[in-house]
Amino acid sequence: MLEGDSIVIRRWQERDIEDSIVACADPEVVRWVPRIPTPYREQDAREFLEHAKRGWEESTAFDFAITERASGRTVGSIGVAVNGAVGEIGYFVFAGHRRRGIGEQALRLVSRWALEELGLARLQLTAMVGNVASAQLAEKVGFTREGVLRAWIENRGERADAIMFSLLPDEID
Repeated sequence: MLEGDSIVIRRWQERDIEDSIVACADPEVVRWVPRIPTPYREQDAREFLEHAKRGWEESTAFDFAITERASGRTVGSIGVAVNGAVGEIGYFVFAGHRRRGIGEQALRLVSRWALEELGLARLQLTAMVGNVASAQLAEKVGFTREGVLRAWIENRGERADAIMFSLLPDEID
């Protein structure tokens, strides 16, 4: 568990399923997070919980629920997939909780944890071209914009360009 000023980051639990189903139906999540099935159903949420559990057990992926400290309510998702010494981080904040510093706190906490506790040599993230909020958040936390990866990711049947960002251990604040 990781703790920020107004958030607690913990492993996903069965009690998070209902909130995650609602969050994954958000048009902004559907638009910018291509790996999430649409429509997102209870079965998808249960499969994600199993995937998250396996990732922790195998030390290949570390998925977290972002929760509000005061209410305990799930307000976002963040995770790190590990491939050797490189981690790929992804995140989103649920509708109604954006622009309150939740994403920044979560990204800082998990980035520091991944670089220090997992001993990664590099942490990277991609934001699809046009996802201004995600790109600005990455830069605010200290990630360096490296460039645009053309046709990098499939997004709902079409190839999309993505901006690559990276953070190295000596760059974390």
